[in-house]
Amino acid sequence: MSHIQRIISSADVLRQVDEFLMNTSPVQQTLRNIVRRLSHEQIDYAIIGGMALALHGFIRPTQDVDLLLTREGLDKFHLELVGRGYIPLFQGARKHFRDAEWASIVWSAWKPWLN
Repeated sequence: MSHIQRIISSADVLRQVDEFLMNTSPVQQTLRNIVRRLSHEQIDYAIIGGMALALHGFIRPTQDVDLLLTREGLDKFHLELVGRGYIPLFQGARKHFRDAEWASIVWSAWKPWLN
């Protein structure tokens, strides 16, 4: 099996960290967009993972937006937003998406005990 490894320069890493700390990175724009869209569609959500830490002042650069949705919320996300700015990350994906504008990954999960 072949593995493809992306080589990234230290200058690129520092630029990405700087963008994150300045609140201008693609993942932060994705967060702003997804929050606006979920609110507009009245889909309940919770931000989890690295972006949740950042919102509470614990800055840890991250490459994705992690969301917690109910089963109904995930179903509504599929009906209202998939194909309208969010695309499945891979064929058959139900919980992993890519922001079509900013190319950041949006990962969502639903927990049965929330329903």
